[in-house]
Amino acid sequence: MKRILVSKCLLEHPFRYDARDVRIPELRTLLKDFEIVTVCPEVELLGLPVPRPRLKFVPDKGTLKLLKEDTKEDITQLLEEKSREFLEKVGEIHGAVLKSKSPSCGLGDAKVYRCVECEESIGKAWGIFAKELRKKFPNIPIISEKDIDLLPQVFKTKS
Repeated sequence: MKRILVSKCLLEHPFRYDARDVRIPELRTLLKDFEIVTVCPEVELLGLPVPRPRLKFVPDKGTLKLLKEDTKEDITQLLEEKSREFLEKVGEIHGAVLKSKSPSCGLGDAKVYRCVECEESIGKAWGIFAKELRKKFPNIPIISEKDIDLLPQVFKTKS
C-alpha cells in the first residue's frame, strides 16, 4: 500500500501555533486507499507546545533564519536536523499533503518577515520540513491542503 505523509494538524486535533482547528474532515476519506503517516514537525520533532509563540523566517546575511518570536532563538539548524532524522526513519513515502503557509510545512508560501518583531512580510519561503522532504523524496507529489481537490489526480489510488 502506498504511504502518504500528512501534516497532523489537517487530520487530528489542533496542532497549530495558535491552537486553531484546521482539520479537513474529508481528507481521511480522500486518502482511504493509502497508509497515512502524520507528523507535526514543530510539536513532535522540536517538542514545542500548543499553543506556542510563532516561528518566523527572518533574513540574516543572505540566508533565512527560523526564529522563535518570543525568545528570538534560531531553530533553523535544529529543525533541519530533526526533519532529516524523521525522514530517514519514516521509510518510503509516495506523496505528501502539507499545511500551507507553515514555517515548517509551507510549500513556498511561508511568510518571511523583515525582522522578528515585525509584522511586515517581505517575501515567501519553503518551510524547513517541506524542503527536507523534497530533498529526501525529490520525485513524489507534494501538495498543500489548498489543492486537495486535485488529490485524486495527483495521488493515484492504485497501490
